[in-house]
Amino acid sequence: MNAEGICYQDETGHVRQIEPAKIRLARMPESTFYTHRLSMLNPRPELEGLETAIKTVRQLVMDELPKPLALFYSATPGLGKTHLAYAAGWMMLGAGKSVSFYKTADLLDELRGGYRISENYRADQMAGGTLWTYEQIMRRVQTVHFLILDDIGLQKMTDWSVEKLDQIVDYRYDNNKATLLTANGLEFSQRIVSRCKEGALVRLKGTDYRGTR
Repeated sequence: MNAEGICYQDETGHVRQIEPAKIRLARMPESTFYTHRLSMLNPRPELEGLETAIKTVRQLVMDELPKPLALFYSATPGLGKTHLAYAAGWMMLGAGKSVSFYKTADLLDELRGGYRISENYRADQMAGGTLWTYEQIMRRVQTVHFLILDDIGLQKMTDWSVEKLDQIVDYRYDNNKATLLTANGLEFSQRIVSRCKEGALVRLKGTDYRGTR
């Protein structure tokens, strides 16, 4: 990435420069810009749901879903869910929108750590620190234009984690904020699953995508 960022060309041919600051805040490795694009996912007969998922990504970016919430899930990993999530993130950045990508377990860890940072926030700021408090992290994930929560449900679902994820998704649902989640099943908050049914709930079924890419 150069000092001006990344040059993005969307599906209509429009070219936009993605600023470095927006890429850093998006938390998506620059390498995924070159390896995880929507055009690199080719529907295969043995993989059910991929065409629907690709269509859903485009609808989510274009704000064409009844509710801007989507959940891609499968019984097994390796079917392209994270690839779809990264592709959606780059499309949103290319459209000039703010994005945050989190592995769900990492987000929960950062929120827990944010409590401790909050207690020492003044000292951290005086020292020129860049750590985010719990309040800052929550504000970001609740209000960013597009939030991606990858691998929701893989982390241990304690009462606290369920409460925090529900709180985040509920806020975004109530305020029509675009949200994409990926999961290896639906064994997590049924409140979140119910919310996603009002947008798009897409099941991927087939053989491991990584071995055929």
